[in-house]
Amino acid sequence: MRIHALLATLIFATSTHCAAQSLGVQGKVWDIAEEDAISRMQRLLGEMTKRGEIRALQEKHRDAVLNTIQHPKPVSGISTAVTNRIWYFDPTVSFAQNIVDESTGKVIWPKGKTINPFDYQTMNRRYLFIDARDERQVTWARAQLSKHPADTTILVGGDWIALSKKWGKHVFYDQMDGMLTKHFGIKKVPAILSQDKRRVKIEENVP
Repeated sequence: MRIHALLATLIFATSTHCAAQSLGVQGKVWDIAEEDAISRMQRLLGEMTKRGEIRALQEKHRDAVLNTIQHPKPVSGISTAVTNRIWYFDPTVSFAQNIVDESTGKVIWPKGKTINPFDYQTMNRRYLFIDARDERQVTWARAQLSKHPADTTILVGGDWIALSKKWGKHVFYDQMDGMLTKHFGIKKVPAILSQDKRRVKIEENVP
């Protein structure tokens, strides 16, 4: 029996036991010959602990969590670039309602007025998007980093921890099934994301 099923049964049995209400003695009473549910669960858990099964399950769960962290699910909808292509993303936005300072009530940004983040800050590095399961893309990214050491590498697939150790440089992963690639519309990798005046420049490259 799986440990989570045992615990679920134990919780149910305990809650049922605690919620029981004494109705007094009704008729003849005999001693209960069968082992009650709680005692049985405790005995089974004790036996599993002695056999090392509980520890094995804990280690299995730990290993599964670590494997998920080290090997996240590849970002869906991403394929390898087969042609070089450059396109642009306009980060300009406008708001459907006034943006107000909650503490003062003052309007920070009026409804309908546009704002471009590049009017206030700059992107001081490039971002490389690759699938580390493709050695060609890893080689391509390494060549880019040799020319532009400040570049940041973001994976859409592969082992980011192993690559970080191999390069001696932090490598990141596009979390939440591609939050960044989906936002910027990147569907082909390798790709370079950088600033071009008031726009985001995206370059797809054949590895």
